[in-house]
Amino acid sequence: MGGIVKQGKWGVCGFVSVLNALHMNGKLKEFGTELGIESVQKRLVAEVITYLKVRNLQNPTITNEILTFTKSFGHPYNRYTGVPDLIRHLERELKSSAHDTASVINQGGIGVAMPTNAVADYADFAGAQCSIKRTVPTSLSQASLIKHRECAVGIGYNGGLRHWVYVDNNGNLYNWGSVHALADSSAKPPNLDRFSHIYGVVQL
Repeated sequence: MGGIVKQGKWGVCGFVSVLNALHMNGKLKEFGTELGIESVQKRLVAEVITYLKVRNLQNPTITNEILTFTKSFGHPYNRYTGVPDLIRHLERELKSSAHDTASVINQGGIGVAMPTNAVADYADFAGAQCSIKRTVPTSLSQASLIKHRECAVGIGYNGGLRHWVYVDNNGNLYNWGSVHALADSSAKPPNLDRFSHIYGVVQL
């Protein structure tokens, strides 16, 4: 599987971590045919919207948790008045970009923050069998991260979850559109210097 699903400047790392896991394992398909990275990338925003719409009908508790967590990141993410308002913002951004995901995700100012149980729920929604592996905070290093292969890993600082990354079965870190090989080292993972702890792990 080539390529990596990118999130641009959008705060949709929970979705992207799960999609990268599915893509790298050849599990993203349509009518039995594997989707290429270009197709996955183009559908990213529509996928987020679809998930929120469906789950807001089926399980509003989970979407309200997503809304609350998103608003905890402050401006401009605290402007949403409810889940329908969050969905409208996403639809407006997608429409204004003429459905060009590569363009819209690089504009910034949009986020859908996912607590651990929501990442697990999205993985289930996307067709991946998963389980929440751990939630006890653990110091972040390459060594602690590489232990969680084939996982979406939630990291953060100051006592709170703030970002999701994916670690594949070979110990490679997928983060912000880049892939880095991890080592059994006490050093911080590449480009994650500001994060101090692991707060959640979803086995994919």
